[in-house]
Amino acid sequence: MGIDAETLIFACEASDGSAGLLVELGRGDDGVSVAVDLLRAGVRTLEEAQALHAEVRRFARYDLEGTGRIVSQMRMEGNAGVMLEISTASGGTVLKNGFRLLERDLGMHITAAAPQCVSRGDLPAGLLEEEEKLLRERLAREGKPEELIGKIVAGKMERRVAELVLLEQPYVRDPDLKVWELLEAAGRELGDVVGVRRFVRWTTR
Repeated sequence: MGIDAETLIFACEASDGSAGLLVELGRGDDGVSVAVDLLRAGVRTLEEAQALHAEVRRFARYDLEGTGRIVSQMRMEGNAGVMLEISTASGGTVLKNGFRLLERDLGMHITAAAPQCVSRGDLPAGLLEEEEKLLRERLAREGKPEELIGKIVAGKMERRVAELVLLEQPYVRDPDLKVWELLEAAGRELGDVVGVRRFVRWTTR
């Protein structure tokens, strides 16, 4: 969630995709200039960013880990921004037109679908366990038989994972396709193995 309704989010990335950042500023500030200045200065923390520009409210920076590209995007209205690191096995893949289409589509999907993490293994410890426990208790109070409870819980938990986990979400432009399937298809087209290492998504609402 955003921290201030009177702010805007700006995105900036290095031309070679080696680094990117998101920055949240007040509406009266020149966000594009500030974002570019912070990227060029090599700023890596909120404290460093505020030392250069006191108006910075939030700050995040990614530096590329391995081969791939850092992608940062923002809505024209400035009310949402996303930054992600796309991994590849070959450095040359990021120069292909198909890769640029993929990065656009992934950024758009994350902005719209609001996943919480990349994969199941990234889910916060105990999150689904607590939800499953509460669901089981409610179904038991309703008098559902244990065998039916197990089936209901399994189905609801799978749907919950699909809400939270990027790779298992239905792709917003084609709900019959999971995001992991989108990445596999893109990899076949690009002749590479493509994935998402990490992402961050902000809104001002």
